[in-house]
Amino acid sequence: MIPCIIIPGFGQSKADLYENGSRVRQVWPLKADIKAVTARIKAPYLKTVLTRRDSGFTKAVGELFAEVLEPLATDENGNMKHDLRAVTHPYPLSECPQKVRNYVHKLVPLAPLAREIGEEIIYFFAYNAFDDP
Repeated sequence: MIPCIIIPGFGQSKADLYENGSRVRQVWPLKADIKAVTARIKAPYLKTVLTRRDSGFTKAVGELFAEVLEPLATDENGNMKHDLRAVTHPYPLSECPQKVRNYVHKLVPLAPLAREIGEEIIYFFAYNAFDDP
């Protein structure tokens, strides 16, 4: 049998941040803590609305985005500043946990293909879209 390799679109692979060889957290796709975000921008937002001029809101949002996106940053030569790794699945889709299978099927409409050829020969090629794939 010939394997079928699914290459996801830009940004569809998950990426984790590592420090000293240990996984720290997922950094892509972005997952925001809405309560923490709201707490950080609430006061400058309200002040901006009440005064009808920017009273620190733009700065607060800019700092928040810089902090959230910093793990994806590169240096001036385009090299990753941090150890980011794609969450890979180096086995057929049939051997992936159900959560992974659901994620892949959500990204790519594979059901008809899987019924035709079986998930035993379908592979999902996850890669870090922010680095050299």
